[in-house]
Amino acid sequence: MLGVAPIWAKVLGAGAAAMLVLAVMGTDISFGHGEFHFQTRLLGSHRSVDQKNNADTRTNTEATMGRDEIKAFVNKQILESERAQKEEMSLELARLETGLKNAHSSDLAKLALRIQEQRDQIKSLQRDIDRREGLDLTDILFSTNGGDRSRRSPDNAEGGQ
Repeated sequence: MLGVAPIWAKVLGAGAAAMLVLAVMGTDISFGHGEFHFQTRLLGSHRSVDQKNNADTRTNTEATMGRDEIKAFVNKQILESERAQKEEMSLELARLETGLKNAHSSDLAKLALRIQEQRDQIKSLQRDIDRREGLDLTDILFSTNGGDRSRRSPDNAEGGQ
């Protein structure tokens, strides 16, 4: 019969036979809370109900202690993580503040230099205006930067005769 049966029937039959053998041997297989428990017993050697209840009580006590320890461990890890993150944020804030101060200092230095250049240009313009106060319009328009005045003769001072 096994030779004629399809493959799925053979697999199903093998699984059923394995379960029957494990049941006869008194195998206890359990999964739960990340644990795998596998225990085999020979025929008829079962624990009594009282022993099972005592074992369950001990397991609950151990689980409770485990939970308290886990909570303490998790709280400790959270505190360490928060402290590390706080330190990291403080360092980042200090770095950003330093960068901002450097940027402002650089901008202020550029601005001060530009203001000084403009003051120098204003002084130069004021000197040119002071030099040209006595000249007529044609002398002002045709002179380049006031250097012609020293080279001009006194004859041309009145407008060219």
